Amino acid sequence: MAQNEIIQYFSIFLLSIVKLVLGSVPLAILYIKLNHLSFVTSMVVCCLGGFTGMFIFTTLGEKMWIWLDTFEWYKKYKKNNPSTIKSRRRLIHIKNKYGLWGVSFLSPILLSIPGGCLLASRFYSNKGRIYFRMSVSIIVWVWVSGALLNFVF
Repeated sequence: MAQNEIIQYFSIFLLSIVKLVLGSVPLAILYIKLNHLSFVTSMVVCCLGGFTGMFIFTTLGEKMWIWLDTFEWYKKYKKNNPSTIKSRRRLIHIKNKYGLWGVSFLSPILLSIPGGCLLASRFYSNKGRIYFRMSVSIIVWVWVSGALLNFVF
């Protein structure tokens, strides 16, 4: 494997940590088409980057919420700010209507990996369930979007 390929796979991996379906998968398809990288290897690297982001942001999310709740200014801001009340209602609606499976399924495409993991860690305490459902969602979204993009382009 050439140094250029390693750099390309590493850039796919790093982008997958934060932006999966709308960021790293199109980049991987671009590298596949232009530089003849392996489709399977590129999709596996996207999945691994998504898993890494999931573990990082689920762990940090739990710690972040605990830390923020210790500050009085955050409690007052959260209580008195109408924009946070509106966005909180929207997030609670998504959580109540779709549950953890819905949050996990929507994360890679709409909420991004950090957003979905922070939301899941806020409302659900069982990390094993979060990891499993987010992993399934990441695998499905990467392979489906990768196959579609590879077919179209």
